[in-house]
Amino acid sequence: MSPAPLVSAIIPTFNRAAYVARAIDSALAQTWPNVEVVVCDDGSTDNTTEVLAQYGNRIRVVSQTNQGLSAARNTAIKASSGEFLALLDDDDEWLPERLAIQMPLMLDNPDAGLVGGGAVLIDAAGNQLPRQGPARTGVEHVAFKAFFPANRITCPTALIRRSIMDSVGAFDTTLPYAEDYDMWLRIAAGHQVSIVPQKVARYRIWHGNKSGERNADIALWVECHLRIRERCLLEYPALRDLPPRMLEAHCFRHFRFVARHRRGQGDIAGAANFEERSRRLQQLCGVSAFQAGLHRGLHWLKRRAFPTRHP
Repeated sequence: MSPAPLVSAIIPTFNRAAYVARAIDSALAQTWPNVEVVVCDDGSTDNTTEVLAQYGNRIRVVSQTNQGLSAARNTAIKASSGEFLALLDDDDEWLPERLAIQMPLMLDNPDAGLVGGGAVLIDAAGNQLPRQGPARTGVEHVAFKAFFPANRITCPTALIRRSIMDSVGAFDTTLPYAEDYDMWLRIAAGHQVSIVPQKVARYRIWHGNKSGERNADIALWVECHLRIRERCLLEYPALRDLPPRMLEAHCFRHFRFVARHRRGQGDIAGAANFEERSRRLQQLCGVSAFQAGLHRGLHWLKRRAFPTRHP
């Protein structure tokens, strides 16, 4: 019997000494028989170095000056050897059967590029949050177009075939938010993406991580998603026939939001740039001025009827 393929657990960390051991322990506790754990210390200034040293040769540690989450992920991936890459942020945890549940989907389908799964949402103390993701009854195969409205996969559930990631490129280090969403879209454009119904990770949402921070800097968060969707519409013509209502809800109104924010910050030229890019993209997608105006009006009415702090 051939040995089980090697899976590399990719853990970037920065000043998370209080959490990173839980992440590492959860990777080492996997029932899948062939796992290496690679941690990139992204210039931590707390006692993260001491925590990592306690594991000795059970993990591989690479260190660099602080360059951000995406750069740390990329560094850990370069230092890894596995045929498959399993992502794990330093404040999240895997459930023991995570890889054993997901790997059969990869092995049964050579075109499978990305496999996700369910996650238990927890707070800073590890308590389960009242709000949880939707329950699934079976494996879901996610079409490329289904990723356009929203990110469908959380990082600690993402399992990636290395050869496919090599073909689509590394994580974009210029994106302070949504770099995972960008990666999933690049993979989904040409390869199968699946989501298993089981909960395979514990996903922490709190003020100290990016899931909690995004509402504090909503304009930048929106702009990152907008950059990704604009690029997709420019590069992949198949997305341009999405319903105008969907394009309005998940792209064009975000152009207006960012333009208003730039104008409010005194960046008149920046606001004009986003408005012009929106007009060009609407034309490219075949959205008429009448359709654009109609959906703007409907969105305005919806906001008046159901006020929300999101754009």
